[in-house]
Amino acid sequence: MVRTPRPKAGGDVGPYPVASLAKVDFMYYPFAANKRNRIVRQIAVLSFVIFLSVCHPGLVRGENDNDYSRQLQQYGLEAQQHGEYGKALFYYERAAGFRPNDPSLHNDIGLMCEQLGKLDEAEASYRTAIENDTRYLPAYSNLGILLKKRGRYELAAMYLQHRIELGRGSDPWMLKAQEELEDLYLKAPYLKNQRTLESSAELEQQIARDRSMARHVKARAAKINYELYMKRGLEAFSAGDYAGAVGAFEEALAVEPGSSDASHALKRAEAQVRQTQVADELQVSVTQNHDWLLDRAMDRTEGVPERDATEDIDE
Repeated sequence: MVRTPRPKAGGDVGPYPVASLAKVDFMYYPFAANKRNRIVRQIAVLSFVIFLSVCHPGLVRGENDNDYSRQLQQYGLEAQQHGEYGKALFYYERAAGFRPNDPSLHNDIGLMCEQLGKLDEAEASYRTAIENDTRYLPAYSNLGILLKKRGRYELAAMYLQHRIELGRGSDPWMLKAQEELEDLYLKAPYLKNQRTLESSAELEQQIARDRSMARHVKARAAKINYELYMKRGLEAFSAGDYAGAVGAFEEALAVEPGSSDASHALKRAEAQVRQTQVADELQVSVTQNHDWLLDRAMDRTEGVPERDATEDIDE
């Protein structure tokens, strides 16, 4: 078989003009168009997979976003331990994209930014960690130490003091915060005097809050006891134990003297107790009368002599 030479792009084959390259390709190779379409589809699918791997790697890997972000955080920790702070920052930031509300990630980002000299970014990251969780203690220490380095002593003292107040005695980072705070007081003695005055005012406020809390706790306990006594009284009333219901409602009134519900329930229970007493007394009286009638009947029967049956036959 003699193969006709394939036309060149934009050229002619012999004396015949070529309208377009695609048409000539299809004329000489009928399956070339299908092959190109298959290649185009493969390229499109590959491009889509690459796009997903960059924008949403969890979908491509078939993993949960939370698990994948923790894996990224672990990569960042390993890089941090090897002193590769830029690489660690890259992993931490990618992990934070999946868990934007995790304070530990923002704290790690702040640490890496601080190591790289990006102090503004570090401060912003520490603040974000605290905003996401006000009880995330490492961010208070790190932010206080950073503010101390930057010469902002008043704010540094506030964050360090807050870290100490929220920590525990055996917490080594709390002890570190105490050391930093004492060193800060040496650099700025006026802060310690100011802190003493603030501590006195805070102590008075705390005493007032404690008293208010004690009253609240007492009121809450009284309410719980009232509800408990009312429940017991209603259960006893439903079971027919009216005397027990009276006792429970009296206890409820002792806790809440102005309760109209307890007062009304007590009156109902007392009325049922009186009705029960009257019914019992009536039952006792009826029983006694019945016994008396039986006794009289027995007496009369014993006083009448028995007749002999033979007497009737003789007559």
